[in-house]
Amino acid sequence: MVTTDTPISLSVATLEESYDIIAPKIPEIVDRMYTRLFELAPRVAQIFAGRDPSKQLRTVHVLRDSFDDLSALTPELEALGARHATWGVQQQDYAIMGPILLEAMAASVDPYWRSEYTTAWAALFQTVEDIMLRGAARAQTPATAG
Repeated sequence: MVTTDTPISLSVATLEESYDIIAPKIPEIVDRMYTRLFELAPRVAQIFAGRDPSKQLRTVHVLRDSFDDLSALTPELEALGARHATWGVQQQDYAIMGPILLEAMAASVDPYWRSEYTTAWAALFQTVEDIMLRGAARAQTPATAG
C-alpha cells in the first residue's frame, strides 16, 4: 500500500509571502538555476539537455498551491523522482539542487529576499527532495513476484 502521508512543518505564511515576491521572476529564477546547476554539475547538464524548462515552472506553481498540504502532491512528486531516476539523476544530484535554487531565488529578488524565506524554502525543498528520493528508490527496486 502506498501512503501519501507527508509529515511536514512548514511556515506556510512565509512561503506564501515570499512566493508573491518571486512569482514574477520565476522564469528568470529557473534560468539562473539551470545555468548554475550546469556549471557545478556538468554531468547533470547532459541529463537535462533538450528537456523543457517550462515543466520546472509548472512544478513551482503546483507547489505554491500545495504549501499547506503536500500530501495531495506526494504521488506526483514520487513519480517525478522515479522519472528522474530513469534519466540518470543520482541521490547526490539532489543535494546541490536546493541550495542552487535558493541562491537563484535570492539573487532574482534582491534586496527583497529575507533570511526567513531561505529557511522556509529550504524546509520545503528538503521535504520535496525526500519525497522524490522515495519515488526514485522505488523505481530502482526490482518488483518481487507475489
